[in-house]
Amino acid sequence: TYCITSMLRYSTDPEWVRIDPSPTVAPKGAGPASSRQGGVIATKVGKVDLIDLDRDLPSLSRELEAQRKAAATDGKKVLLWVVVDDCLPCNGVAASLHDLQMQTALERVRLVRVNAGDFGQDLTFLGIPVAKVPGFVILGDANRPLDYVNGGEWDEDIARNIAPVLGNFVLGRYEKRRDRWRGPRREDETAL
Repeated sequence: TYCITSMLRYSTDPEWVRIDPSPTVAPKGAGPASSRQGGVIATKVGKVDLIDLDRDLPSLSRELEAQRKAAATDGKKVLLWVVVDDCLPCNGVAASLHDLQMQTALERVRLVRVNAGDFGQDLTFLGIPVAKVPGFVILGDANRPLDYVNGGEWDEDIARNIAPVLGNFVLGRYEKRRDRWRGPRREDETAL
């Protein structure tokens, strides 16, 4: 399932969507291994590298580029996770991160979580959809979105539903979709 957001609300009430930058789910055991630096919170959730980008970040584009380089160094790609506050499906994904199926599905990515309420205009400028969350984007060169899916691709927000979608999506094998993404909207494009 997914939440539908409204860009109008972003511009009139920036406090409407605010995600707590601390990890939603703590790893089992001794607690999360995390660090905070310059608006970036890095947390290890099992084998998954979860990076939260805080609203105090000076430049989303520069940070996404840095995250792509860091992921490439580890032989991974960036999976951008777009969320908003009080989004139950977003919380369902977060609660599922510890599950073995999710760990396997996300082992080849650096999961970068960003709040559309904090960065809606920046994300839209980059061609990244923000109307349906949770949204997941594979980023390419120059932070160009290569592919996108949202939480409407599965039913109940639990690991056994989410993991097959995200696992195949990350591998470029998620073909049969409920909501096919047609790429970023061009500036000269008119909505029908």
